[in-house]
Amino acid sequence: MAKQNFDLIEGFWDRLDEEIRRQNKSKLQVARKCRFDRKTLHRPNNNRYMRVVYFTRLCAELGVSADYLLFGEEGRSV
Repeated sequence: MAKQNFDLIEGFWDRLDEEIRRQNKSKLQVARKCRFDRKTLHRPNNNRYMRVVYFTRLCAELGVSADYLLFGEEGRSV
């Protein structure tokens, strides 16, 4: 079951990295604005997820929709 949930958001970390680069920001800058540790923005080696409160701050800071980061659906702006 955990593997199935992990596959649900395949590509999340790639889209996140791409969006941060596209906006010419560093992960440290984004993390500071979102009030969490920089390590939160690095792809985990295990099946851990980002906290929802961090995820919502991240979407707001980058100006992207949750659907875009999670599923790659169009509609970048929130």
